[in-house]
Amino acid sequence: MTYAEKSAVALQRSDAEAHQDHPGVVVPNLRGEESECADCRDIGWGSHGIDDIHHPEFGKLFSCHCLKSRRETRRLSAMLGEQTVKRYTFESFHAIQRAGDAHNRKMAEAKAAVEEWVRGEGQIMLILVGAPGCGKSHLAIAALTVYAAAGYWTCYQLVPIYLDSLRASFGVEALRESAEASKRNVHQAQVLALDDLGLEKPTEFSR
Repeated sequence: MTYAEKSAVALQRSDAEAHQDHPGVVVPNLRGEESECADCRDIGWGSHGIDDIHHPEFGKLFSCHCLKSRRETRRLSAMLGEQTVKRYTFESFHAIQRAGDAHNRKMAEAKAAVEEWVRGEGQIMLILVGAPGCGKSHLAIAALTVYAAAGYWTCYQLVPIYLDSLRASFGVEALRESAEASKRNVHQAQVLALDDLGLEKPTEFSR
């Protein structure tokens, strides 16, 4: 088997919380419209409702979790493209139809496994292995979209392109900043998807 006949997607999540829930007082919706966020009425901020002026939290506002949700969704959309994020969802996932039911059954099992992983079940890392084009990337992006909507910092990287960018930046100052930014995203993301594992050229650098 050559290195291009199969590839893998590695999904890894952090056990850290995306945000803290604040038992605060919601700010009234001054626009008089139906709100998407029941906690802040789409204002984005709330207070702890503390009346004691000597309390250290008196008068302080906290940012609502919906702000982080919108920010992380925008970050993922900028990384992958808004249409990609909208198109690659669990609801739109369909296994590629092939002769026999074995393939479709395996893809249904893969979807169920990723959905369980998104719910926080099982190990923090999940690896999907299969032929290119069988739906692994679709499931990975769907998982990241769910986590981004929950306020988690997500990162998606195509491993061959990522390794090429790191290798090209060696000794090239103009490329170093972009490469360092990619490394920070990979290392600091709470939910990480490494796609096309196994499609990178087998060099000493990639090893």
